[in-house]
Amino acid sequence: LKINGKSVDKKCWMWVCSTGAKAARKIAIYNFLLDRKKATAEEMLKGYDGIVQTDGYVAYGDGDYINAGCWSHCRRKFWDSIPQKNKKSKAAHAVMLIDKAMELERVSREEKYDDERLLEMRRKKVKLIIDEFYAFIDSLNPGKGSHLNEAVTYARNQKRELLVFLDNP
Repeated sequence: LKINGKSVDKKCWMWVCSTGAKAARKIAIYNFLLDRKKATAEEMLKGYDGIVQTDGYVAYGDGDYINAGCWSHCRRKFWDSIPQKNKKSKAAHAVMLIDKAMELERVSREEKYDDERLLEMRRKKVKLIIDEFYAFIDSLNPGKGSHLNEAVTYARNQKRELLVFLDNP
């Protein structure tokens, strides 16, 4: 890669911002930047007051917007914790619960639920699964330094952000 005609010999970042699935106009903006600092996120999102779905990186979280967590990132951490893809492991159970909630979301998209129906489904069905997920991971005490500990810590630390979708279509 080159910046202003000069080769780049350090790590750089692609910051991607896009509209949500229900936006009338689909837009994606790719910003190739030299850093991943909090000030960069603040500048990019300055003046925005909607919802920003993120991967949990600490640079996000300040601003007038609502910071929503990403269940795919959470799921991946548990998936990567499954020992030799053991379907009876604790990590596999956590993945199964996330998948169960994601399946309801897939059905709602396929059936084109309006916002009211979507939120009703989330509150009546998905929330129960998410409550079960958190009760399950809160019962775990994985060893420090393990992949499962990393996944559980991520899910616990991101709980507020991961629950945003329950009240926001």
